[in-house]
Parts: sequence; C-alpha cells; structure tokens
Amino acid sequence: MNRGSELPQHYLSSLQYSWHVRNSWLRWCKSIPMTELMKRRIGGQGSILETLLHIIDVENSWINAIRGKNDVPLTIQDHNTLASVEEISAQTIKMTDTFVRVELPHLQIDKEIIVSWDDSNYSIDSILHHIIFHSVHHMGQLSIWARQMNRAPVDISYLNTEMELEDK
Repeated sequence: MNRGSELPQHYLSSLQYSWHVRNSWLRWCKSIPMTELMKRRIGGQGSILETLLHIIDVENSWINAIRGKNDVPLTIQDHNTLASVEEISAQTIKMTDTFVRVELPHLQIDKEIIVSWDDSNYSIDSILHHIIFHSVHHMGQLSIWARQMNRAPVDISYLNTEMELEDK
C-alpha cells in the first residue's frame, strides 16, 4: 500500500514541524548556561541536553532501521556540548529528509520492520508516526523544565509553525 506522491509530503510536513521546533529549542539553549543544560531533572532523559539528544537518537535509530542499517546509539558521552548536539541534529534532519523525499516513495508503507532493540515488528507508517509523536512528547517536557527555570518555553504551536514554514 504505497499511496504515491502524496505520501512523502504527508510525513514531511509533520517532520518539518518537529525539526522547526527542535531547532527552536536548540537556539533557546544558547542563552542557557551549560550547567543548566546538563542539570539532572525529573522526567525526560534527565537533562535538557540529554533529552534533545534522545529525540535525535530516536529519529536516527528508527530511520536507519527502516533503511536496513545498523543502529549506532547517540550518547551524551559522544555529544556532550550544545554544538555537537546541533551538528548531529542537522545531520539527522538531512538524512531523514532525504529518506522521506527519495527512498520512501519506493517503499510499501505497511511493510513490517524488525529492529535490533525490540522483539516486535512495526510498519513503516507506525514508525514515522512514532518519530513525530515522540518528538512532540519530549517538547512538552522541555516546556515544563523551561517554566521551572522561570524562562519562557519555545512556541510549539503548529499553526504558528505552519505559517512560518509556508513563508520559506
């Protein structure tokens, strides 16, 4: 069941929203001291920087699984600076964007994927939705932490983002 040319755009618009919000959080982090970005917190992955890296790692891992590539987990030990997380985010966005635009149109969206870290099978459609919803879930966690720091969180309104993306 490949729905043709509308399929990549269906996922791409949601992923672009996710990337826009992620990049907004990465910009937000530039005004925060590194000690605050690495401070242990309740929820998420334990810190702001680790949570952002986790969002990227999940996207990276699942796209590589669909592509039949090995999972190489992204760790805070390897990406322990904001610049490093920004860099791996940009690389992951480029990889995912290329996958959705070039490879996805040739795949059966209901094809079951087996991953190395789980015993279950998942359809490509379910995986792509998971990547998007997982990101949104953690953006909410980041917003809570921002408020706990008495800082305004990033605007994660889809409507505002949609207008910004259309202007580009």
